[in-house]
Order: sequence, then structure tokens, then C-alpha cells
Amino acid sequence: MLNTLSILTDKTYEELENEKIDTIREMMESYSFLKVVPEEKKIDVFEIDGIQFGLCDLNELTVAQFVDLEMFIKDGMIKNCHRILSVLFLPVKKYNPITKKYDVEKYEPSEEREEIIKNVSMDKLYPTLLFFYRIVKVYSLTIQLYGMEQTQRETYRDWE
Repeated sequence: MLNTLSILTDKTYEELENEKIDTIREMMESYSFLKVVPEEKKIDVFEIDGIQFGLCDLNELTVAQFVDLEMFIKDGMIKNCHRILSVLFLPVKKYNPITKKYDVEKYEPSEEREEIIKNVSMDKLYPTLLFFYRIVKVYSLTIQLYGMEQTQRETYRDWE
């Protein structure tokens, strides 16, 4: 606990050793939120620097989006989270605040959009990345299971 508090509070280990146990406990409780893992959450629209971005229809990804996503995910989700989001979230052309329906621009790779998305706040970034990470895991598992099933079918067919 003292090592953790030393890092979080900029106090030395020795300074913390001289604190009362109640003070140490209160300090640890004030940082308890760090142990809470955020829940995944799909966020459809958010705004950065006055620009609204909307999640594109995942059922209608273009080949270019799919290729870019695969490349960025393989190269590291954390390292490329801004790039991944720039593929999935596109500038909104029209937005209806009553129905919450929106249309996004056509996908074109954009380093400028990647840079803008670097400014997205963690309250939007982290739950959204968790949401997509789960999709990637399910997608990977599905492909793996499909491959095993195909192998079994081929094996049984060869034995017949």
C-alpha cells in the first residue's frame, strides 16, 4: 500500500510510514476507483473539437475499412486505438437529435481524423475500445471454431 501511495501522492515511502494508519486507509480508499474496471459500452456519437463523429454501420464496412482495421489490430490495439476509432467513427453529415439517427461521411483514410480522435476523452475511449475488443475476441473465436469444424468435416469425409 505504501509503495502504491508513494507513486500516487508524490510522497516518499518514509513520509508515508510516519502517517497514522487511519490516514493511510483513507488515502487508499480515495484511490479505490482505480481498481474498478470500466464496463464496455457502445457509444454511437461523440463530439471532439466541434466535430460530431458517428459510429458507422458495422454490417456495411467497406473493404478498405476492413483491411485497415485488420492491419491496425494486428499491429496493436492500444498503440493504434486512435486509428481504429478513425476507421469506425466518421464525421456526421446529418443528425436528428429526436430520433438519434445520423448519417456519416463515406470512409476515406485520414491522418487528420486520426489526430483529432487522439483528443477523445477516456470516458468515451476506454468503454468503446472494450466493446470493440470483445467483438474482435468473439470474431476470432468464431473463425477458430469454424476452422476446427471444417477440419473435422474434411477428416470424416476422408475416412468414408
